[in-house]
Amino acid sequence: MWSEPTDEQNARASQERAQEVGRAESTVKSGIPSDSELRARAERLIQGKTTLLADDSSVDAVLALTHELQVHQIELELQNEELRRAQLDLMVSAERYADLYDFAPVGYLSVDPDGRIVKGNLTAAKLLGVERRALNHAHFSRFIFQDDAALFHLLRRRLVEPSETQTLDLRLHPRAAEPFWARLEIILRPDAVDGALLYQIAFSRIEEQKRAEQLLRRMNDELEERVAQRTNQLTRSNRELVDEIARREEAEAALREREETLEMRVRERTAELGSLLAVSQEINSTLEIDAILETVLDHLGRVINYTGCGIFMLHGALLTLVAYRGPLALADVAEWQLTLDPSPLLRETLAHRRPVVVADMAAEHGLAAAW
Repeated sequence: MWSEPTDEQNARASQERAQEVGRAESTVKSGIPSDSELRARAERLIQGKTTLLADDSSVDAVLALTHELQVHQIELELQNEELRRAQLDLMVSAERYADLYDFAPVGYLSVDPDGRIVKGNLTAAKLLGVERRALNHAHFSRFIFQDDAALFHLLRRRLVEPSETQTLDLRLHPRAAEPFWARLEIILRPDAVDGALLYQIAFSRIEEQKRAEQLLRRMNDELEERVAQRTNQLTRSNRELVDEIARREEAEAALREREETLEMRVRERTAELGSLLAVSQEINSTLEIDAILETVLDHLGRVINYTGCGIFMLHGALLTLVAYRGPLALADVAEWQLTLDPSPLLRETLAHRRPVVVADMAAEHGLAAAW
């Protein structure tokens, strides 16, 4: 027999349902509960709906079966509710993921081992200059600048281990637009659906960075060129300074040599003047011509380190020896005479009235013949 639940039982059941709903909400946040937990919750809920009174064993069996069916029904209802909530959470998460994926600031592509694009986000389609649906099954190499295609194929051959990341800078060529520099971050991962390995590619424009790098390289090249020019200038200036120092040292050496030569000449001239002065004094002190000539020869020997020296007297075109100092005996040279005709040197000496030193007697025809 069935009896309607009392107000107290209804209140208790309402309270338990409220608690159960709170627990269910918390369970949704932590995950779907197990079957035993759902059965226990169903039994607690059905206790608040009806109270079964049994008169005999057959009625008890019917009541037990009915109770079992009600529990099972509520289990299914709770499972359905949990599934709907889980499905709703998955839909919300999927929408959030789709928004994050499509509107990310970088382009995302999934490429199979043959190089075909499996999927891509809106940013990738925009960067490559095509509609999103045109990305599917298109070859990614079609969007790579021709000169850089070999770089991408080489990187794909190197990337053989899953979860290994490679970075590559190359130029992408979108449709109906100029090529641009992009940085690719590539990782090899299995697909979540069928487990097939896919190249997951994230790329973004790096033109500003490339321009900065080019500017930095250009500035570095200009700096190196300026340093090289300045180094050459300093080297040239240093070489010129060394040459100038050498020239000045040579000039100073030449000047010192000239000063020494001048000093020597001054000393020689002073000695000559001193000898002449002494000769003049001795000449003034005597009137004998032989003594005067001997004095001249003595003082001349002090000035010039001669081997032989003679003094001649001019009579017309004939020179007669009047004094001699040398290795020959005076008797052997007493009758020496020279004529001016065969000796231009003698004529020049007498014409200009200046002394002449003959370095080689054999070279002078007249003197050689006379001596």
